[in-house]
Amino acid sequence: MEDSYLLDIFLSLWNKREVKDGSNSPTATVKEMMKSELLDEFSHPRVRKTKEEKYFLAVKRVIDSDLKTEDQIRLIRLYTDVMESFK
Repeated sequence: MEDSYLLDIFLSLWNKREVKDGSNSPTATVKEMMKSELLDEFSHPRVRKTKEEKYFLAVKRVIDSDLKTEDQIRLIRLYTDVMESFK
């Protein structure tokens, strides 16, 4: 599966998300976007959720999507890798 395909399926889950910097590989870009999502960087500090809550919500969003099962698994694995990198 191509890296750019991974970026496309990730972006299909999130409305109004755009890639800011094209200098990274598509996989690195997806991981950075996942990291920002899990750290809840898009919310005001007073209403931010924990990484665990955001991980749960992200995985639920992937599972509830219309993506093919293998695409869902790939995204969930990446979310898990990013989550484990916080330890």
